[in-house]
Amino acid sequence: MTATFIIPTQPANEQFRVQLSGATYQIRKIWRVDTWYLDISDANGVAIVSGMPLVTGADLLAQLEHLGLGGILQVATAGPDPDQMPSYSGMGTTSQLYWTA
Repeated sequence: MTATFIIPTQPANEQFRVQLSGATYQIRKIWRVDTWYLDISDANGVAIVSGMPLVTGADLLAQLEHLGLGGILQVATAGPDPDQMPSYSGMGTTSQLYWTA
C-alpha cells in the first residue's frame, strides 16, 4: 500500500528534519534567483543530494533511485495548472512538496 503526505514547508529559506520511509533526513530548502532548491542530508548531516531544483511534473528522485531513499518526491501547485513552478511566496502555500512511499 502506498501513502502520500505533504512535507510541511514555509515560503522562506529553511532547514528542518523530517522522517521519510522510516529514516530521518535533514532538508534544506533555499531560493536562488527564481527557483527553489533542495538539499537532502542524512541524520548526521552527510549530504545525499545537493542543489536539486524543485520543479513540478516529475519524480525528483527518479534519477537517484540507486540511493534507496524509498519513495517518490514531487512538487505540485494548486489551481488549474498543477505543473506551474512554485513561486517564492507560493512554496508551502499554493505549492507543496509531496512524499509517496
